[in-house]
Amino acid sequence: MTGSERTGWRDEKISNRHRDFYGQNCPMTNVDFLVVEYDRLEAVAIIDYKHCAKGVQPWEPKSDPNLRVLVKVADSLGIPCLVAIYHDEDWWYRVFPLNDAARRFYEDGQDFSEVGFVQSLYAMRGRAAPVEMLVKLKLVKRQWASSTPINRDREAMYG
Repeated sequence: MTGSERTGWRDEKISNRHRDFYGQNCPMTNVDFLVVEYDRLEAVAIIDYKHCAKGVQPWEPKSDPNLRVLVKVADSLGIPCLVAIYHDEDWWYRVFPLNDAARRFYEDGQDFSEVGFVQSLYAMRGRAAPVEMLVKLKLVKRQWASSTPINRDREAMYG
């Protein structure tokens, strides 16, 4: 059971009921934090976000039926499907593309700063990220980092 299920953040009852009572011939996928990125009401990517506490490892769709289903959906739409590991203290991402459409934008295990990852999300839409928004992200990160004791020490040591 995930932490979010233990805290009631998402409804675990339907997940448990489906798994326990609907039968083996009625499988479902239960992902961590699935999003559909879209532009002008058209899906542009399927991303399964996973917190870095789950471990940073390559994901192989062939061995995971949940990911195989997501890849199949994405392939039918001709859009990228990927796993994005995120770290919410320093805000970095590690991306694992799961289909050929995603490999046009990402290398396996490619690391991104938050700004770099956001730029890639815009690139999937065929757009450039607004400069004002990227500057704001950098400023927010700088302000946040200087207000966090651990990051203040790190900044003092490394500049």
